[in-house]
Amino acid sequence: MSSETKHTPGPWAVVVPPAGTMQRARVYGPSNPNDGGHYAPLCKLSNVSDARLIAAAPDLLGLLEEWTADQTECGCDTAACQGNCLPARSRAAIAKATGQEG
Repeated sequence: MSSETKHTPGPWAVVVPPAGTMQRARVYGPSNPNDGGHYAPLCKLSNVSDARLIAAAPDLLGLLEEWTADQTECGCDTAACQGNCLPARSRAAIAKATGQEG
């Protein structure tokens, strides 16, 4: 169930500012896969927890896509689920994350 990647590919990293400063947490992603691992800024956030969640997004999406594909292959995703089982809800979340919902 892998979708074409349209977002900045991971891994993403978080840089947390020193305590007591007015700086915001920054989320960085690779600027170019061939540039030796340098990172480009993706966003700045005042909430460090949000920055960490955003940085984990590519990994979480990849794992959810893998898990959903495994569930479909093993037969855990059946017509009896009627769109409310975990694999169906997982597909909906993947569609939302990749801009394919609707």
